[in-house]
Amino acid sequence: MVVGLGPLTLLRPVAVAAACLGALVNGGGWPSQLVGVAAGAAVLCVEPLVHRRWYRHVLAP
Repeated sequence: MVVGLGPLTLLRPVAVAAACLGALVNGGGWPSQLVGVAAGAAVLCVEPLVHRRWYRHVLAP
C-alpha cells in the first residue's frame, strides 16, 4: 500500500493528530475536538478494512 500510495501515507496519523491539536490551540473547544477525533478515527480505521476487503482474494491461501 505504501508503494502504491506513496510514503506520505505513513504520515496520515501525524496529520490527524496535528489537526486536532491545531483545533485545540486555536480555541475550537470540545465540539471541534469531537469532530476531529471522529473524522480522524474514520480515516484511520476504514482504510485498513477496505484494503483487506479489496485484496481478500490475493491474501487468501
